[in-house]
Amino acid sequence: MPSIHLLTRKEEIDKNKISNVNVVVVDTLLATTTISMLFEHGAENIYPVSTREEAMDIKAHHPGALLIGEYLGYEIDGFLKPDPVELIKAGVSGKTIIFLSTNGTKALNLAKTSPFVVSVSPFTIKSTVDLFQRNENNRSILIVCAGNHGRFSIGDFLTAGALLSALSHLKTTSSWKLSDSASAAKALYEQTPAKSLDDLMKHSETAQFLLIKGYEAIISLLQQQIVYSHSAVLDINGVLQKRM
Repeated sequence: MPSIHLLTRKEEIDKNKISNVNVVVVDTLLATTTISMLFEHGAENIYPVSTREEAMDIKAHHPGALLIGEYLGYEIDGFLKPDPVELIKAGVSGKTIIFLSTNGTKALNLAKTSPFVVSVSPFTIKSTVDLFQRNENNRSILIVCAGNHGRFSIGDFLTAGALLSALSHLKTTSSWKLSDSASAAKALYEQTPAKSLDDLMKHSETAQFLLIKGYEAIISLLQQQIVYSHSAVLDINGVLQKRM
């Protein structure tokens, strides 16, 4: 029987063990949430990169692409600040985007040996479940919480729990075996009142740092029940594409 496992940090990914596993990457604050928002507002495609050098190499081949990025939450010279609210105001429709982040884009790249990689945010839980409902390959699922520069992130864990709760209602995955970490994330999400879930997210280490750095608008949006109709799936070239 297929199973669902959860890793709490991207550093735990073993690229040699995911060649026949569907991978879900979660970086709630902030990369996968930014990715979902940019696609929802018309971005054409997104290159998730792990280094500045990789970003500049892609930029050389796509001179019209937007460079966005951060390192440890701080802005990178020559890159736009990866605040999705501000980027959307500036306009991303039809744009190719090159995105460098401390955790989320690196996690996506580490997962590239999987045949199916989807980037998930709190806004794309439903669309991701719909993807898996249509997916008939019956491969096990690995949920990767990107974490916080090598540390556990409660924001990622809560989003993973929400996804696990939603998957448990699917006929195809409801009977699948959950690892202890997946069971814990699902239980935390389901057994915690909504107001307490919001407080856990808002008062997390990463959220408090981002508030200091001026990301108030996105922290506020995460408290709302927003549902997007598109998911972001990594193609064979390592480029994120919007998927219904």
